[in-house]
Amino acid sequence: MNYMKIYCNLIRKAENRNLTNSYSEKHHVFPISIFGKNKRIVKMTYREHFIAHRLLSKIFTKRYGLYDKRTRKMNMAIHRMIYTRDKDRIIFSSRDYEIARKAVKDSKTGKKRLDMIGKRFFGADEEKIKAGIEKMRKKILGKKYPFKPRGSTAHLRNENWHNNISKSRQKTQEKYLNMTYEEFWQWVHEQDKYRTLKNTTKTNNPNPNVTKAMKTRGIPLKEYYDLSEFNSSWISRKNNREIFYGS
Repeated sequence: MNYMKIYCNLIRKAENRNLTNSYSEKHHVFPISIFGKNKRIVKMTYREHFIAHRLLSKIFTKRYGLYDKRTRKMNMAIHRMIYTRDKDRIIFSSRDYEIARKAVKDSKTGKKRLDMIGKRFFGADEEKIKAGIEKMRKKILGKKYPFKPRGSTAHLRNENWHNNISKSRQKTQEKYLNMTYEEFWQWVHEQDKYRTLKNTTKTNNPNPNVTKAMKTRGIPLKEYYDLSEFNSSWISRKNNREIFYGS
C-alpha cells in the first residue's frame, strides 16, 4: 500500500477547505521532531489527525526501518495519542480517538479550573493576572541590582552576580596587559578574526574578544583589521570608529 500517497491526499484535503469545526487540531505536515519548527500546518478533525500520525509511522517504518531514530519518533507520537502513562491502551481506533477528544473538549468548554485560578491561560481575567504579577514582584524585590535589566531572566540577577562578573572582567583585562608583545599577537592570531552575522555572508563584525583585548592594550583595530570588510552597522555605532583608528 502506498502510505505516502494516502498521506499526501489527506493533507491536500485539509489544505483545500476551510474547516470551521470546533472539534479540530493543528497538524504539522513535516513533523517538528524531525524537520524542526516550520509553518506548514493544516487544520484537521481529531480522527484525521490520528490517521495522519498513523500514516507517518507506517511511512517512516517502510522507508527507514523499524529501529531508525526517525521511525521511533513517529511511533512515540502515536504512543502518546493512544496510551496512558501506565502504558495501558486507551484508544483502539481513529474513531475512538475522535470520541475521546470531543469528550475532553466538551468537558472543558466554558468552565474555569479552580486549581488554576490566577494563571494566564485558564480563564483568569486581567485583574487577577496583574495581582499575580505584583505578588511575584514583591517576592523578588530583595534581588534587585543597580544596573538596567536585560533579558527575561534579569530579575533573577543580584549584586553578588554583578560583582563576580566585574572581578572576572578585571582578571581578563590583567591577562591581556600582562602578556608580552609576542604572546599577545600569538593569542590574537589563534582567535577567529571575524564573527559572521546571522543571515549574512558578505560582511562581518570583528571578534568581540579580540576587540576588547586590543582596546585594553590601547592598540587601534586598524593594526589588524581591514575596515572595508566590516559590517556597515558596526562602524556606525558610537565610539567604534575611534576604537578602529585609535583615539
